[in-house]
Amino acid sequence: MGSVYMRNDSPYLWWSYSGPAGKRVAGRTPYRKGQEHLARRALAEIEAAVASRGAELPEEQIPTLAEYADGWVKSRKARGLRSWRDDERHLRVHILPRLGQLPLTVVSKAHVKEMLAALRQQNKAPRTLRNILSTLRMLYTDAIDEELVEHDPCDVHPKHLGPAGDKDPEWRSTAVYSRDELVQLISHPELPPDRRVLYVMAFFTGLRLGEVAGLRWRHVQDAEPLARLLIAHSYGGSTKNDKTREVPIHPLLGLVLDGWRAQGFGEAIGWTPELDDFIVPSPRSRGGNGSHRHRKAGTMRTKNQVGKRFGRDLELVGIRHRRFHDSRRTFISLAQADGAQREHLIPVTHSSSGSRAAFDLYTTIPWPTRCKAVATFRPVPPSNYSSLAGWILAEVGCYARCYVAEQVPEITGKNIVEAPGVESGVGGRFSTCVVSSSTGGVHEKSLVVRVCHQSPGAYSP
Repeated sequence: MGSVYMRNDSPYLWWSYSGPAGKRVAGRTPYRKGQEHLARRALAEIEAAVASRGAELPEEQIPTLAEYADGWVKSRKARGLRSWRDDERHLRVHILPRLGQLPLTVVSKAHVKEMLAALRQQNKAPRTLRNILSTLRMLYTDAIDEELVEHDPCDVHPKHLGPAGDKDPEWRSTAVYSRDELVQLISHPELPPDRRVLYVMAFFTGLRLGEVAGLRWRHVQDAEPLARLLIAHSYGGSTKNDKTREVPIHPLLGLVLDGWRAQGFGEAIGWTPELDDFIVPSPRSRGGNGSHRHRKAGTMRTKNQVGKRFGRDLELVGIRHRRFHDSRRTFISLAQADGAQREHLIPVTHSSSGSRAAFDLYTTIPWPTRCKAVATFRPVPPSNYSSLAGWILAEVGCYARCYVAEQVPEITGKNIVEAPGVESGVGGRFSTCVVSSSTGGVHEKSLVVRVCHQSPGAYSP
């Protein structure tokens, strides 16, 4: 007979019961104090399922959902599937706390529907619910293929997912940057040049963050009338649909990449770029308080790394927060507003899909036409491209140099340096922080002073 109980170190209810072949199972339930009746009802269903199915197969052939999920995620990671991290998170956060202790063969539609109902009560977005269910459905598809189970418990009616669409119906129409915001972000003097180059690549190509991060110099190819980027990777793996595409290099981006390759890359990373180097990798540390681990210079940027810096940069520049991914929406939207035709932009921003109409599969947009569609996007007049490229690559702002000082300078800023060499300062010529060092068991503190180049102000066309 199982039991439901409280623990002093957890706000959740816990349960204990006999699993397959009498093995004792104990763990956290998805229920909190006051929901004991729900926990006991769920426990009764688990015990009934174990009793009805547990004797059909020996214990070693009936893994729990959690046990099977562990090997399933590792298998997807080994196969190089891009979604394995999302799959692991869906399982760990949402699925396994509710269903993980059930034997794989006894998870039913009722269990899945109860899980979805609980997630809806937590006000999860409709898209999130569908992504979670999709992960569990893929797991059971593989389990059926391995002949471990006979039926898919995820085949539930769409009504249990709620209406499709965004959690906030007003959000999507605002998820785009204006021309002024775009220019301000890519040329702001207090942002490091390497991040300005990163933002230019995103806003002038419509690439996803993983596609930008995975670009190497060998992917820059000569072509006419515009050079091109070969998009073959997302981070270290394949693209979203495992297909490559060619993206024209916008005239402004071409000027920026030429300057970045000739000088800016070496100043930010520490060496002359080679073909196998990433185009915008993590920069070398310029000093700081050392409280955060700095990624090695030249390594691929990560989603977490870019996301945190991007949010801080928006705040520094004074731009309302939006996602980095909204740079993709901005490029597509503003390019069409400037006259680019939708069907000419599609092969630039999206790889061919099996869901396209048969007519589209026989359509190949010529390279010059794609180049024209990209070049149509003009956030500033083309006559100002050279000037704007110079601002993007300029070594200005409060991020450039650090040294240890014996005393605090009279003019100091208010910002505390949070990471070595990658955080920008504002409002003043100096930004300070205190760092600790340990010598012979004695902790000493010294002052790091960030010397800021005198900022001439923001770019103005």
